Amino acid sequence: MDAKKTAAELALEDQIRAAGADAADAETARRGAARRIPVRQAPQWYRTASATMQAALATGRLTHCEHLAGGPQPVVLLAERPEHWYCRPCAQLGRATRRCLHCGRPAGGLTPKGGHEEVVQGPVVTYSMVRCPDCFAQDTEVPSTFRQD
Repeated sequence: MDAKKTAAELALEDQIRAAGADAADAETARRGAARRIPVRQAPQWYRTASATMQAALATGRLTHCEHLAGGPQPVVLLAERPEHWYCRPCAQLGRATRRCLHCGRPAGGLTPKGGHEEVVQGPVVTYSMVRCPDCFAQDTEVPSTFRQD
């Protein structure tokens, strides 16, 4: 056992790792096998969202939905609101009202004819970004900073 950590802290870390593994398994079942890439090759939107989340966590500004207060479970971070964690059901409920990360318009239903979602599955947090059908069809570059509407 790590001399600097209590048994409870180690158990919590273990539960967080397990929740992350469960989330990754669920995403693989839903979307197919993931493509593994080094963090330095991850999309800029992911790196910006992750850095914003880490800064909010470090300064005490990170918020979360009320369902995450009950213990370790998968966490979803939406790129358009990187200072807030969502449980999976809350993130899924908000899908239809999400806004395009590029233009800020409603992304629409996340279907082949609607908006397009990109997902990066981290060890604990699932990062999600959406684009509206027009921006996706035009392969519009996703900005490295986010709209704050």
